[in-house]
Amino acid sequence: MDSELNLNLKLLKGNPIKIDGVGSIYPIHMDDIVNVTVEKYNHYLNVLCIESEDIKKIFNIVDNMQTFEFIYLYCIQSDEYKNIVIDALQFFFKEDINFNELCGFYLGDLKDNRIINLDNFEEIKFIIKKLNCLVSENEEDEFNCTSQRAKEILERMKKARKKLQKVKEDEEGGESLTLFDLVSILSAYSNTINIFNVWDLTFFQFNNQFNRLKILKDYEVNIQILMNTTEPDKVKMQHWLSKIVKE
Repeated sequence: MDSELNLNLKLLKGNPIKIDGVGSIYPIHMDDIVNVTVEKYNHYLNVLCIESEDIKKIFNIVDNMQTFEFIYLYCIQSDEYKNIVIDALQFFFKEDINFNELCGFYLGDLKDNRIINLDNFEEIKFIIKKLNCLVSENEEDEFNCTSQRAKEILERMKKARKKLQKVKEDEEGGESLTLFDLVSILSAYSNTINIFNVWDLTFFQFNNQFNRLKILKDYEVNIQILMNTTEPDKVKMQHWLSKIVKE
């Protein structure tokens, strides 16, 4: 797979991401989300990106089960669920996909051997999450981590981040902004993006530009606070020429 830097550049450009031996996962544009509906888009993500710990908790399963194992077994039991999974995969791969109980999901003709199975599903899930801005910093590191020692360190970092995130959520409170609000905000304050061309952006591009705008506006507000405060040390500054920090 591409390095993190090259992968991010491809996503920012809007390129599809190739999965060796299977096909390409395509970026989802804002227009795609409106056409399929936000609810169905979120449902597709929830179905394909469910994590092992959530499977264990929601379905009261004792043993750890990987995402593909759960999806595969549930598809055998339920045609309705199988159709939802196929629709979700087709939404991201933009190809006809079918299910075979012996091998899993396959693209095109079964004889072409372009199969989605236990061996490659975690990579596919990671790319789908990455394309749709669902990968946190610790997940990014963990996916690319091979050293056992590094994994132990990352696990401790993950626990610390969860504590910090809980504190942050408790402090912020309030009602979350919807995608409607985010589109409206970016279109109103961006110099080049408006309500007519915002739909041409991929979700990754939209999220990137919104976060850039937020950093810039926060910086401008903090500059004004610094100019009118007697306690400048208490103002948290992040220059607008800086990295976007992932949660």
